[in-house]
Amino acid sequence: MVFQVEGEVPAMAFFVPIIHVAVGVGMAYYALCLFLNRSYINIEHGFLTVKHQPLPWWNSNTNISIGELEQLYIKEVRGNKGKRYYRLKAKLKNGKDKNILRMPDMKTESLRQIEEAIETHLGIEDAPAHGEYQIERHALNQPTKQQRQGQPIIAAPGSRQLQDLLVGHFVDYHSQTFEVIYLTRYIWKDGNRHQLLQLFSAEDLEVLVFLHQNAGIYTPWIEQKLNPTEAARVAFDPESPNAELFYDDDNYQLKEQAVGDMYRKDGDAGLATQQWIYRNDFDSLQLRILNNEGMISVYKGAKELSGEFENFLIP
Repeated sequence: MVFQVEGEVPAMAFFVPIIHVAVGVGMAYYALCLFLNRSYINIEHGFLTVKHQPLPWWNSNTNISIGELEQLYIKEVRGNKGKRYYRLKAKLKNGKDKNILRMPDMKTESLRQIEEAIETHLGIEDAPAHGEYQIERHALNQPTKQQRQGQPIIAAPGSRQLQDLLVGHFVDYHSQTFEVIYLTRYIWKDGNRHQLLQLFSAEDLEVLVFLHQNAGIYTPWIEQKLNPTEAARVAFDPESPNAELFYDDDNYQLKEQAVGDMYRKDGDAGLATQQWIYRNDFDSLQLRILNNEGMISVYKGAKELSGEFENFLIP
């Protein structure tokens, strides 16, 4: 039996088959790109470029001016069905992020190796970025203060001090529990050793603690790293360091100058580093300036009491 329908056939009746064909072609082309394409990362002429060849893919190539690059980091992305993907991203000095590699089956170990190779080549000081995969993983595993109640503190006598904390250890600060997620050591030729602890809480709070050593006495400073625009306002010249700096309505006098090496990870070779410390008249605020092979970083710090850090937990 045949039915005849008078009138116009709905346009959607034609579009649906076309959409199915387009999706099928797109999936086939995507699979072909995964099979044939190779990714090429080049650093030359002041630019970091990423190209995927031989088949073109929409919005996959990247071109970043090295002068705009602040940090590299790995970001975890979850798909609709809960599958996890990892991307290598660039954090720019203007605050924006840009994808470098976003291949679906790329392992975090491979991305980490690429990240370290690029940062080493460009002389970028490796530091965790907000939203980085490693940071989020620590935050998810971090115990709350209530969970820690009654837990034994595993530490040798006399070791419950900030300078004894390592990555993976916990400490309470201002009624929040923080985990040490990154540790940078500075070993100076005058015999002193400084440390920079990056703390992160389950509430997404981040604290930088600079430990200043002088003749065996450690003093904590809560720091924040100035962005390039703010750092330029400090008007510091490493070739001819000022005896005095003016920043945010405060005068800072040069108190210390040190030469040595910076160690970002255990087993890594030290990075040649210079450091200048300026403090205000009350020794309550400081500007800490680092020169790592020509790259200048400026940190503003406020002196803190060691007693504000308590309940040390060393798993």
